[in-house]
Amino acid sequence: MKRSKSYKINGNLEEIIDVFTNLNRFGDAHPLIYKVEQLDAIEGDDLYKVFEKPFSWIPININYKARVIRSNKTTVEYRVTGIPFLKVHFLYNYSEDSSDHIVINLHIELNGYLPNKGLILNKMIKAQDLIMHSISNQEG
Repeated sequence: MKRSKSYKINGNLEEIIDVFTNLNRFGDAHPLIYKVEQLDAIEGDDLYKVFEKPFSWIPININYKARVIRSNKTTVEYRVTGIPFLKVHFLYNYSEDSSDHIVINLHIELNGYLPNKGLILNKMIKAQDLIMHSISNQEG
């Protein structure tokens, strides 16, 4: 299951990409993440353990590993592993719209055997909406 969405936010391209490549900073803007630990790098890519409370009304927390891959100056990927029955891939492409606005094209892909992938994907998109709003407010 895949979903794409574009965002236009305030900010400097390098500073915005720094937020997305440093999951400690990204976690500060994420509404569901409450803790991030950096692990040893894999093949030059940063690896993090992420702790999240996905639903406020269900008293469970989850954790997973996220590998951050910066394939070029305007692309960042997250490969998420460790969530039972689910593999998640985030791809962010960045471009400057003007000197103070950045366009972020987000692509999310979920693969696995969960029956409610649509619900999970919608939750991820809503979290991304809040992240973009938070980062835009910090930068602008």
